[in-house]
Amino acid sequence: MRNRRTNRNIRPTIIWIVLIALLAGAIWYLWQRGGEQPQARVEKVISPDRFTQ
Repeated sequence: MRNRRTNRNIRPTIIWIVLIALLAGAIWYLWQRGGEQPQARVEKVISPDRFTQ
């Protein structure tokens, strides 16, 4: 029982650390690589609308 309790306490922390690391890495990768493209696309879409208005 003691071993199971310790495992239950240790496993969640490792899972949370791994999930946070994966989420942070994915967000950083997408923001660093693809973050510039959406901004340029949004500017291209918004700029003609402003001129037409």
